[in-house]
Amino acid sequence: MLQNGMDSPLILLAGLLIGLLLIVLPIMLAAKMLKARRYGFGWALLAFLLAGLISILAYLLLGLVAGIAGLPNFLVGLLSLLISLWAAAFAYAKMLRSSQLTGLGIYLISTVMQIILYIAILTALLFSSGMSMDQAKSQIQQMLDKEKITALHNLDQAGLAVCACGEDAQCAQDAMQNYSVMLAQVQTQEYYIEIQNTVHNYTGAAEQCERDASASKLTTDSEAGEQAVSGAAQAADEKVPAKQPKSISRLVYKEVSLQKLHDYENYPVRLTTRDGDVQEGRLEFGLGKDVVLDQAVKGGTFSPHLSLENIAKLEVQVREEVIIPE
Repeated sequence: MLQNGMDSPLILLAGLLIGLLLIVLPIMLAAKMLKARRYGFGWALLAFLLAGLISILAYLLLGLVAGIAGLPNFLVGLLSLLISLWAAAFAYAKMLRSSQLTGLGIYLISTVMQIILYIAILTALLFSSGMSMDQAKSQIQQMLDKEKITALHNLDQAGLAVCACGEDAQCAQDAMQNYSVMLAQVQTQEYYIEIQNTVHNYTGAAEQCERDASASKLTTDSEAGEQAVSGAAQAADEKVPAKQPKSISRLVYKEVSLQKLHDYENYPVRLTTRDGDVQEGRLEFGLGKDVVLDQAVKGGTFSPHLSLENIAKLEVQVREEVIIPE
């Protein structure tokens, strides 16, 4: 038991060292090829870390600016690419003592080397484990899907936080600001194009709740002013019309019968499998008895194929009007 306990940290440490070598060695080779003044292991590692730090800070700032200014998606993607190239050129040039152009060349060449190494190692692992390429793609797709589902879940919860404020306009504005920051960060991700339809639904619901809260505040203020001016006239009138109940709109999932699954093709749904896994997406039907949750605009698959026999629960996304109590 002691030996097994010691093996796990050693394996983890070995994996980290191998991963570090796969990142740094191509940078060292590219720096030496392009005759940079520095090409040692430490300087190459510092160049990689500095480029990553600058990129992360720039992406966060870009996300805030994109959310406030409402920049289009293609412009956000283009700016993200330019930022990553500039950050790499600057960091590699400073750490490896070269020109900006040489720094950019080191980054591009080392990136190509890293990709080749990753493909070679992945191919070797596939052959050694007996896993097919389709199985490997399926596992990679599942990991990507979890990131998308997590992003959608966080946006959904942030949107519900806006609607939970009810008539409190200040609360709704603060919650909407938090939602906008989160939305801007999601818009900088590569997979955003695949989930933007669902994101737009969440955003529309959150914005509507924020508008309702602001309108409710204005209505309350105006009613107070009118009552101060014409209180006597309203008191004399015995037939005061009843107030219309206020309501807020929100997107929720409603459970429906699995027998009606085919009635909700192209609907946003949430499926729960028999082993407890939850998948969200736009409902499509594959070959045979397979279900596909497709969120792609350009043909990409949002979620792996699911077998009808493995589905335990079906929920359909609908817009619900909730009456606000007086």
